[in-house]
Amino acid sequence: MERWSGRVAVVTGASAGIGAAVASDLVRAGLRVVGLARREDKLQTLAAELAAGGGPGVLLPVRCDVSSMSDVQSAFRRIEEDVGGVSVLVNNAGIMIPHRIQDMSNESMAAVVNTNVLGLTACCREAINSMKRHGIKDGHIVNVNSVLGHIVPVFDSPDFNVSMYAGSKHAVTAICQGLRCELKNMHGQGYRIKVTSVSPGPVLTDMFGDDLRDSIPKEDVERLLKAEDVSRTVCFALACPPDVEMVELTLQATGHLI
Repeated sequence: MERWSGRVAVVTGASAGIGAAVASDLVRAGLRVVGLARREDKLQTLAAELAAGGGPGVLLPVRCDVSSMSDVQSAFRRIEEDVGGVSVLVNNAGIMIPHRIQDMSNESMAAVVNTNVLGLTACCREAINSMKRHGIKDGHIVNVNSVLGHIVPVFDSPDFNVSMYAGSKHAVTAICQGLRCELKNMHGQGYRIKVTSVSPGPVLTDMFGDDLRDSIPKEDVERLLKAEDVSRTVCFALACPPDVEMVELTLQATGHLI
């Protein structure tokens, strides 16, 4: 991780859960981390805690709702003005509404797609363009995906379903591969920008709501992945040598089957 020290990382959904864990680990590794989230007060609190801890890096809070294209573009303009070129992007912001597709409102469907697909893609676009402007040829994009980006589970309960969420995460899997193809075409210009998909099983965070918690045995809930487990995986990918690209990393709690 030493080669990233002093460089700029952007982490979306950084106010809690996986995003906060990733932002914290990157600050401790010496990066200048721009945390994007809707809840700026939580970002400010986390930034103050990290500053008090005396780590070598810093967390810079920026309010941004990634489901809004104008918010994303405004946030990256501010990043350009305040800290310069982006070397690392960790797309973590996501939303899950556990309803059957046939029961979902237009607003709920749009929220899932706008956050999990369009917001993620827009952040990738802005980060890559920042890397190109600043000649950052070893940049790294990590998209926090899900095991549900590779399978679609069947739930018997009419009150709980993740088909829409799984569809959005399957899109993330395809977008990651599409980006790798695009970026490969830049190799002739000396760019070696990596794209890593990190696909965890269930993680005990705010997204793991009461409906999902109640749908599985209590002992299984206690064995779920923690945000820190996913953050360590993200850092593992970032710590690989420049000539090694972790394409897909899947993790689950030991003994847990999706």
